[in-house]
Formats: sequence, C-alpha cells, structure tokens
Amino acid sequence: MSEDTHPNGSPPEQDSIEALQATCEEYLNGWKRAKADFANAERTWRTHTAELARYAEERVLREMLEIADALDEAVRHTSDEGIEQIRRKILSILAREKVTLITVTKGDLFDPYIHEAISGEGEQIAVIVRNGYMHEDQVLRPVQVMVK
Repeated sequence: MSEDTHPNGSPPEQDSIEALQATCEEYLNGWKRAKADFANAERTWRTHTAELARYAEERVLREMLEIADALDEAVRHTSDEGIEQIRRKILSILAREKVTLITVTKGDLFDPYIHEAISGEGEQIAVIVRNGYMHEDQVLRPVQVMVK
C-alpha cells in the first residue's frame, strides 16, 4: 500500500471531503427541522393570539350589551331624550362591530343554539325575556325565553 492511499483504497482527501459532506448534510437537516419548528411555533402563536383577541373583544361586547339593556329599561320608564341618544349611540357602535339582534317572536320553536330557556318545558316560545345577539357568525348572547 502506498502512502497516498487510505486503507479503504481512496485518497485521504476523498475521505475528508466525504466527512465534510456528511457534516454539511447533518447541519442542513438540523437547520430544516429548526426552520419547520419555528414555522409551526409561529403559526400556533398567531392562532392563540387571534383567539385571545376574539375572546377579549367578545367580553367587551357582552359588557356593552348589559349597558344597552339598562338603557332600554331606562327608556321604557322615562321620556329623557338624552338617555335615548346614548342608547342609540351604543347600538350604533355594536352594529359597527357586527353585533346583530337575534330575531325571535312568540310562537317560534325553541332552538337551544340561540335560545336560553329560563322557565317552562316545551318546544314553543311563550315569552321573550331578554334579547339575544350574534357577533359575526357566533352567538354572543342567547335570547332568554320562557317556553310552553
């Protein structure tokens, strides 16, 4: 065997090149895995952030609905134009935020997805106790009803 060849028969430079290529391949694969892990983490973070923002928004909108309910009650018991203006302003803000009233009338069939029965047993709505609202495509607050 000459001193220019390695025991496996290849020149020493070839072994060194192959070792470097293997190391490069290992680093490249590690980088690809890290890149994929980062992309997955970023996607998860964005999803969680969007869910948190939606939750916070809906919480504030529910609070505004409570204020609107109180103003509705005040309007029923007084003729104060200022209260009516505030009520209209809040309803306008809710509409701008894509909050819509759930339309229901006496005699409609009870739908557990949009109605909350507070008394009675049956399938037909007898009394509407409190209005319900949708936010975009989800129930923000169900309509409270009595059924018969």
